[in-house]
Amino acid sequence: MKYIPNLISFLRIILSFLMISSLKKPFFLITLLFLGGISDVADGYIARSFNVKSKLGAKLDSLADFFFFSVSLFVLLYKMKVKLDNYIFIWIIIIAAIKVFNLLLTLFKFKQLGSLHTIGNKLSGLALFIIIATSIALNNIHYILMIITGVLATLSSLEESILLLTMKKYSVNVKSILSVTDKYL
Repeated sequence: MKYIPNLISFLRIILSFLMISSLKKPFFLITLLFLGGISDVADGYIARSFNVKSKLGAKLDSLADFFFFSVSLFVLLYKMKVKLDNYIFIWIIIIAAIKVFNLLLTLFKFKQLGSLHTIGNKLSGLALFIIIATSIALNNIHYILMIITGVLATLSSLEESILLLTMKKYSVNVKSILSVTDKYL
């Protein structure tokens, strides 16, 4: 039981690469996306429920999240042949730069790689999941959903930056700025 969450996270990495190979098969692509989304929820739930959390598991989950959401964004842009308006393209670059800054900050300040499992990060991941699934299923991208996802991703990335800059002790499971206690500062 202790290795199941790690295996699920590793499976999400494999699913990510399979998504790239199934760009021309919408049903298979949506199925892989759905399985990846379920695995993202399942690994953490199982680890917490059965008290088999580990540092390796948290790192593997963060790595799997990075692959899954990077590939998912690529799939969305490629599959939908999105002609991004310059402002949206710049916005995506800014969000990516903040995420890279957060990864580097975590590496240099806390000597490890990872991303925080904040509510904001989970909501922006869910929004990205929804926009990709609906866009592929309907063969149409909804710009309102794209803007909502962009706002969530921007706010959650900035929240993560603030948390990482103010935390003295790294804890991957900090839920939000509002939940930070003295043990992290």
